[in-house]
Amino acid sequence: MLHLDPLVREIMRMKLEAFVAPTGEDPVFFCWHSATPKPMCELCDAEYEHGVVVAAEKAGIDPARVLELVGIDDPLGSLKTTN
Repeated sequence: MLHLDPLVREIMRMKLEAFVAPTGEDPVFFCWHSATPKPMCELCDAEYEHGVVVAAEKAGIDPARVLELVGIDDPLGSLKTTN
């Protein structure tokens, strides 16, 4: 059996108690502009959408189809401009 320092055991216990299992409604991606975990902001959404379009174009894949597959209906107009 692995012997753990009492402090390490206590920290592990606290982390386990604090863990909340994600649900299907929880965000997969989080705002990378925030210091604390929160859902993606509008800027994150725009950057993500633009990145998907640019990657699809570089791969020679129809960007509209890729946006559809990842669940984006192009509300920010990324298919109209990629610069």
